[in-house]
Amino acid sequence: MKKSAIALRDLQQWMKWVITDPRGVDEALRSPNPTANAKYPERYTEPEISACGVLLAAGNSKVEDRLGIYAEGYFARILESLEADFERVRIILGEFRFQKLVVDYLKAFPSRTINIGEVGKYLAGFITDYEELKEIKFLSELAALEWKMIEVFYSNDSKLFDPAILNQIPDEAWETLRLDFDSSVVVFDSIWPIDLFWEIAKDGNYEFSQSSTPRSFILWRKDGIVHFRKSNAIEKLLISRFREQDTLSNCLDAISNSESESSSSEDKGALVMEFFSNWVAEKMLSELKIQSSIKNIR
Repeated sequence: MKKSAIALRDLQQWMKWVITDPRGVDEALRSPNPTANAKYPERYTEPEISACGVLLAAGNSKVEDRLGIYAEGYFARILESLEADFERVRIILGEFRFQKLVVDYLKAFPSRTINIGEVGKYLAGFITDYEELKEIKFLSELAALEWKMIEVFYSNDSKLFDPAILNQIPDEAWETLRLDFDSSVVVFDSIWPIDLFWEIAKDGNYEFSQSSTPRSFILWRKDGIVHFRKSNAIEKLLISRFREQDTLSNCLDAISNSESESSSSEDKGALVMEFFSNWVAEKMLSELKIQSSIKNIR
């Protein structure tokens, strides 16, 4: 008997459902409209137009078996990608617990993009509220750091700063200087010693303690490689103010009035110059600007 026809779009929607259903193909086909999984109903409910009646078996294989191959391949590819993106989270959890985390994560945040590299975007936030891993208090922070590294690596290219421009700045223009940072530069705080996260042994052994106050860290991309180091309150303040298009003069006033450090104004001025030298060497800067009433240097 001839099978009923189905529109291509409806077939695609049904295939997407049956292949990505977290319960697996067999359970999805047995119970296409379950009531027990009310938390994520859209992940378990069959589309209104079913394609089950138009699929044909091939040889000795069943329809369920053929669909299962696609479903297993789909999950395996996502798991492989997330294992690479969150390598240290996987080391901490081990293979089985990491796979269980991914399964539960995909229930809440199924892939909705053609770019597999975006699938892990919400994993850190998901871990924060994931009851099964509450005992590993730093895990969401570790996942957030690994995701930040991915974002930094794929951030947009900026025009690279040319140090030779410094010789073109007139003395009277330095106070009006503005800095633009490379788009990859990220400054953030953490109560965990995330600079030690890279020392996690391959067997997953670790011992980390919270600090009483948050510490600052910087991520940036240099020569196609993501770099990472500690920072401090003054550097964090400077980067923030420069990104708000503040002038060098205003930034110096801001750190002189800052209570985050007890150094004198002269010391802080010297510290700014030290930061500037480091930013140049680390290729964190994209442009220098001075007020248009004098001249723009680009």
